[in-house]
Amino acid sequence: MQPPRDPAGRRRAQFGDDVQCPPAGAVLEPTDVAAWLDTDLTWVMRAIAEEGMPVLGYRSDGLPLLAADGIRAWLRRPTVHDDET
Repeated sequence: MQPPRDPAGRRRAQFGDDVQCPPAGAVLEPTDVAAWLDTDLTWVMRAIAEEGMPVLGYRSDGLPLLAADGIRAWLRRPTVHDDET
């Protein structure tokens, strides 16, 4: 399920702000992260399971909850390919 779009065609997450800049300290569901990063839910779930995307915890139904600040830090993390020129 894709988040709704505003009149300009941008996706909007449940926190109501433009998905490009969730507020500091925002707690996001995977669909919110997918909308913010303009990717699909499958990629987000794979990043959680295989790439170490940080999870704050899980709802009682098993849905992971993520922090916007944690996602920003995870996206800026160094990788083995960073030193390649």
